[in-house]
Amino acid sequence: MRFNAQKCHLLSIKSTSSYLYSLGGVILKQAQETPYLGVQIASDLKWSPHISNISCKAGSTIGFLRWNLRNCPKDCRRLAYTALVRSKLEYSATVWDPHQRQDIEKLERVQRQIAHFITGDYKSRNPGCVSGMLKELNLPPLEERRRHQHLSLFYKIAEGVLPDNS
Repeated sequence: MRFNAQKCHLLSIKSTSSYLYSLGGVILKQAQETPYLGVQIASDLKWSPHISNISCKAGSTIGFLRWNLRNCPKDCRRLAYTALVRSKLEYSATVWDPHQRQDIEKLERVQRQIAHFITGDYKSRNPGCVSGMLKELNLPPLEERRRHQHLSLFYKIAEGVLPDNS
């Protein structure tokens, strides 16, 4: 296997590295954050850059859905959300589950935004109207879904359902 040294980065978790690392004669660049298997990993091990990244991608996808599915039935729009947007918001969430309230809110804001699109109700601004929409659409909070994913993972580990990679 050959690595492309131009695409490789040095991500120092502890602190900025004073050493120079090279690959194939090319000195690797120091990075503050870098993607790895679809997850943005930061040198300070905070998930805010990853959450900002996926929220931005989800927003772009919502724009695409609004443009292309505006005349579709509610069920079609809900299905498009779960397949194309929520899947982005939950990919590898057992790894990066946020604990900071601002990050959790950023993700929940995306789901609240899509509730208006799915129902076609952009005018309601009463307190709790979006919560009612989400309940009507049977879309639980993303934070709750991540908790269920964690519990499911821990159960599978405890019961030996996951393959042993040792």
